[in-house]
Amino acid sequence: MKILSLIFLVFSLVLIADDDNEYYEHSLHIPRDLSYLDLSDTQKDLIKNIIKNNNKKLLQIYEDEEDFEKDAKKMFLNENFDKQSYIKESTKLKNKIITLEADFFNNIHHILNKKQRELFLIHLEEWEID
Repeated sequence: MKILSLIFLVFSLVLIADDDNEYYEHSLHIPRDLSYLDLSDTQKDLIKNIIKNNNKKLLQIYEDEEDFEKDAKKMFLNENFDKQSYIKESTKLKNKIITLEADFFNNIHHILNKKQRELFLIHLEEWEID
């Protein structure tokens, strides 16, 4: 359910980016809203595709995370806890998350100009994977 609401939120906020920027300059910032960047139509399309692809990969990572949690519980219930296996699987999952996040930021970085990157940086934490 979290995943579906996250995807819905991202798509709806990207669509909000089409509205006039004047309203958002004088209001509270909405998480993951990019309207403050004054994106061109081409940039909007490219970023929408990046977010869409990122969300697909994020869904897979969430599934992997659920599988890991199930496996970790099984490991813990065993007579002997396999510490090395736990570390290996946990590290593999965290590396996937870091790689996905880095790929996302790299792709966004190539689309934004210098001023937009500076503005994006203000809200960078919103885009980090928890």
